[in-house]
Amino acid sequence: MDQNVTYNIFLFIFIPLLLTLLFADKKSKKTFGFLLIGISLCLLASELNSVLLSLLGRDFFYYSTTISPIVEEILKAIPLLFTIFVIYDEPDIRDCLSLGLAIGIGFSIFENIVLYFQSGATESMLWALARGMGAGLMHGICSGAMGFGICFVKKYGKSRLYGLVGILTSTVIYHGFYNLLVQSEQFKIFGILLPIITSVVFLPINSLYSKKGEKQ
Repeated sequence: MDQNVTYNIFLFIFIPLLLTLLFADKKSKKTFGFLLIGISLCLLASELNSVLLSLLGRDFFYYSTTISPIVEEILKAIPLLFTIFVIYDEPDIRDCLSLGLAIGIGFSIFENIVLYFQSGATESMLWALARGMGAGLMHGICSGAMGFGICFVKKYGKSRLYGLVGILTSTVIYHGFYNLLVQSEQFKIFGILLPIITSVVFLPINSLYSKKGEKQ
């Protein structure tokens, strides 16, 4: 696909959301802001992945299951690390989880739209549904878990470096495992179901912290 098309898609999505951000209330601004960050990071990841894939000389399957998850999860972790450790004095776990989810969802929205046009805009609604529920949830889960984990480490962790490495490693493995499954003809359905099952498991955790926030 022409590189200009990718940047045009970025502008089509980014500009309306940016304008909406200007009129949003204080609480919504954070969500919109991190959604925009996720979209921007996806564009940056696309450029980095293209360069690294060319430099390393690996096939796409190897790269997408090993190197790409590392690049993308590190990029998504950077704004969360900065916000939680530099901007927030006493971060709220529920808030950090929400910001992480916003980054991941923004990332997946841009990624899915670009992939659709790269395929010639001929994919079926079933493909779109699978991508939305699969990759969409996967990126949200990884970034949400990253936000939750970074906040938890800052509030309660003594060995912060080890905790942060553990969180990043977990999200990279989860991301890589998802990519491995969805590119397999035999196990593709399990890859699509993996984020759905994971999100169902995490719902009680989100509800627990939401109730704590309401009590406070």
